[in-house]
Amino acid sequence: MTSSFRELIPDTFAEPKEANTWRIEPFDRGFVVDLGAWEASETVRVHARIRIPDDRIESFVLSVASAAIDYCDHMGIELGYLQPSNEGDEESVEPQGEAEDE
Repeated sequence: MTSSFRELIPDTFAEPKEANTWRIEPFDRGFVVDLGAWEASETVRVHARIRIPDDRIESFVLSVASAAIDYCDHMGIELGYLQPSNEGDEESVEPQGEAEDE
């Protein structure tokens, strides 16, 4: 049996906007994800702000990771991986969510 659903996309979202910066922060019973683009060295225009409930974050992260892995495999792009730091038992990574002004 195939399920169907109706997708409502506002006209302002007809063409995707480039997001070259993002922020993910814990929020009341979930996480807030802001997607945006740098307009100047100290100005980011936020294109979208969403809250992902904490009981759906695993599904969201797995979906993003799976799509990224498939895309990079198809395009021949090598993905970087977390590298353990020399300090303590915690893993350390350069900030990936905050793109720098180009």
